[in-house]
Amino acid sequence: VGDLAEIQPGAIEVRVRGIHSHSQEIQLAEPGRRVALNLAGVREEDLYRGQAIGALGALFETRCLDAACEWLERPRHGERIRASIGSEEAIGRLFLSDSDDSLAQLRLEGPVACALGQPVILRRYSPPKLLGGGLIRVPQAKLRRKGERVVEAPKAATDEEAIMEVLHDAQAGLPTEEVCRRLGKTPQALGDAFQALVASDQARGFAGLWFGASAFQQASERFLAVLAAIHDEEPMTPWQPREKAVTRAGLAWSGKPLDRIVSALAAEGYLEAAGTTIKAAGFRIRLTERQRRFLDRVRKELATSGVSPPTAHELAQRVAAPVQAIEEILKLGVQAGEVLSLGEGLFYTQEQITRIIADTARLAGSRPFTAAEFRDMHGTSRKYAIPLLEYFDSHRATTRVGDKRIVNEGQR
Repeated sequence: VGDLAEIQPGAIEVRVRGIHSHSQEIQLAEPGRRVALNLAGVREEDLYRGQAIGALGALFETRCLDAACEWLERPRHGERIRASIGSEEAIGRLFLSDSDDSLAQLRLEGPVACALGQPVILRRYSPPKLLGGGLIRVPQAKLRRKGERVVEAPKAATDEEAIMEVLHDAQAGLPTEEVCRRLGKTPQALGDAFQALVASDQARGFAGLWFGASAFQQASERFLAVLAAIHDEEPMTPWQPREKAVTRAGLAWSGKPLDRIVSALAAEGYLEAAGTTIKAAGFRIRLTERQRRFLDRVRKELATSGVSPPTAHELAQRVAAPVQAIEEILKLGVQAGEVLSLGEGLFYTQEQITRIIADTARLAGSRPFTAAEFRDMHGTSRKYAIPLLEYFDSHRATTRVGDKRIVNEGQR
């Protein structure tokens, strides 16, 4: 009394208000006892013969199930049958397996409720002669061919061990529903086991895609190796579509699970991500000798310009080169990690940035300063001061408090 329960088919969640057995009110229904239930949360017109009630997560609604059977008379593959499951007699077809004589897959014409290990009795459709019976092995089975190898459900002592057996070799990962299908249990029933495996670092989950820890490591290493090979083939193209690496690695990652996997690998320092593109951590494009000499000339002009760097047009005049060539080499410099772009056509070298931070720390000390004070201490304008300060904030060189900033301790 008081338990939450679920009626299948229909996934109707109810609460047990009362239990009666032979006109006597009782508090607990034990196995094998005939009872009447007073239920809250369901209408009488929603109930019909053949439904079953059980604890949350104990029952499945299914049209396709696998059962391990003993035969009184060998059925024909694809034969139409009657299946007695609980109080339901369902009509469907029976399909055999070449790899297991006892295995029968029942594909039913309507939904039924069943539980892992529940008995099932099988008869011919007409005349309804008894064929045999058995126990349900997979409540929600996948359609399979007669010659297809059947994957045995793990016979582990705990749910955690069973999940790990299923995940053992799944380098591409398995969705929650597939793990549950193989074990004959619902996501609710396995929820605590999944959480325990994550807490103990035995398994990793990404938006419902699950891996054993070692299987994920192997899969991610293959993914990163493919990404490195793509960089070798295209040394001038740093950002690559992530799906390109996934496909070449033979991994069926997509959608939200792929988003979470890429985010995790980026957080762990293995790659960098920008939108739907990625690059290996630390990868830099490989300049030709001619591009190297040209970029060095441009970087020299930037490095000597202080807080107010020249524009692309000004750089073109200084190094006697077309503006388009300057814009292209600056772009390559950014991709190579040798030039920083602060937007609005503002480019700096890392040496400039380091020097500006050092000068700011020397001039301001531990005193908070406004953007206007930063502008004045460097003799520049707001055009340059604001992007620089925002860059310093984002890279934790400074900390903003209200409309003032202070240089962080490590920069002084």
